[in-house]
Amino acid sequence: MHAEPYTRQMVAGDVCSGSLITFSGVEKVSNILHTLRMMGHNGFPVIDEPPLSNALELCGLVLRMFHAFDFAKPGSGKGFRVEDLDISHDETEMYVDLHLVTNTSPYTVVETMSLTKASVLFRQLGLRHLCVVPKTPGVRNFVILSVI
Repeated sequence: MHAEPYTRQMVAGDVCSGSLITFSGVEKVSNILHTLRMMGHNGFPVIDEPPLSNALELCGLVLRMFHAFDFAKPGSGKGFRVEDLDISHDETEMYVDLHLVTNTSPYTVVETMSLTKASVLFRQLGLRHLCVVPKTPGVRNFVILSVI
């Protein structure tokens, strides 16, 4: 498998763009709904911060499909749409523990990994998401396949 020539001088951190959208391990329903309505992203890092953890901690990755069940009628061919949910104001003020639906071992690379290597990883493993972390604690951003 050959990488594009322009990727040879770049690192994974170079293709991370925009601000990172994350969720807390325990997140307010209204925040989740707002994010799902505003962002078309399929995956979101789940981060615990003090007091839930001793330091900033990447708990894993939660996919859009885990934020709600498919409320469409079976066999209708229609998937879940946030607009179709009937959630009361009281329910939007509740909190949900995202740890229960978080992939706690997503593929993760250091931001200084060569983009060529990250591209090969994406393609050979068929990944849709790759967490890019700095040399210091925290999550910097995501690389998505369409960028590589």
